Amino acid sequence: MKSLLKWIIIILLIVIVISVYLEYRKESNAIETTITNVNTIESIDLLELPDDKNLIEYKAFHLSYNEEYEQANWVAYSLTCKETKGSVKRTNRFREDSRIVTNSAEDDDYRNSGYDRGHLMPAADCSWDLEVMNESFLFSNISPQEASFNRGIWKKLEDRTRELACIYDSIYIITGPIFTNNMKRIGKNKVAVPEYFFKAFLNYRSKEAVAFIIPNSKTDMNIWEFAISVDSLESRLSFDLFYKLDDEIEREIESKVNYQHWFEPIN
Repeated sequence: MKSLLKWIIIILLIVIVISVYLEYRKESNAIETTITNVNTIESIDLLELPDDKNLIEYKAFHLSYNEEYEQANWVAYSLTCKETKGSVKRTNRFREDSRIVTNSAEDDDYRNSGYDRGHLMPAADCSWDLEVMNESFLFSNISPQEASFNRGIWKKLEDRTRELACIYDSIYIITGPIFTNNMKRIGKNKVAVPEYFFKAFLNYRSKEAVAFIIPNSKTDMNIWEFAISVDSLESRLSFDLFYKLDDEIEREIESKVNYQHWFEPIN
C-alpha cells in the first residue's frame, strides 16, 4: 500500500512539473511575440509620418516612396535577435510593386545598367518569414548601387546590423538614399542613382543612436569612419528622425555618437 501511494505521489509531482513547464513556455512565447510586435510598431511611431502621403506599410517594414526618383525616400523597421536566426532562403525574385499607384521601377530599368539592385531593408534581415522575404525584393525597397559599394562596405554595415540586433536584443533602423541635384538616371523609368546612402540605428532601451552616410562607390575605409550623430544626418535630410522621443532624450541621443556601445565587437 505504501509503495502504491509513493508511486502515485511521484506521478502527481511529474504531472505538476510538466504542467508548470508547458505554461511557462506558453507565456514565454506570448511575451516574445508581444515584444516583436511592439518593436515593429514603436519603430514606425518614432518617425515623422503624419503628413507623409507616400507612406506604405508592409508586414515588417514601412517606406515612403518617391515617384520622381522611383525608389524609397526611406525604409524603416525593427529587428530582433530572434529574427536574425531565421531559416528562410533568399528568393532573388525582384518584381514591381503593385502598391505603388504610379508604378514602381522594374527589372528592365536595372538590366545592363551597370548597377546592382541594392536592398534598403536587406534580404538577410528577412529570413524569419517568407512573406517578408518576398516583400524585400519589391522594387520599392531597391535602389541602384555600385557593385563595389553594395557588395563591399554596404554589406559590412548590413552584417553589423544583425550583430547589433543581438548585442541589444532589438534595434530600430531607418535607411535610404540621399538625393542630390543632377543625379544619373537609368532605364525607361529614369530611376535616379543616389550619390550617398544613409543608415541610422536606435537602441530605444538604452536611449542611444548612431548614423552613417556612405558614398555610393568603392572604399577601403572602415565602416566606423563614416559614423556620425543623428543630428548630423538630419541636417542632410528633409525630415526628423525619431522625433516622438521625449525632447530631452532626443537632444541627448541625437547630438553625439556613443562609440563605447556601438563600436564594441560582438561576443
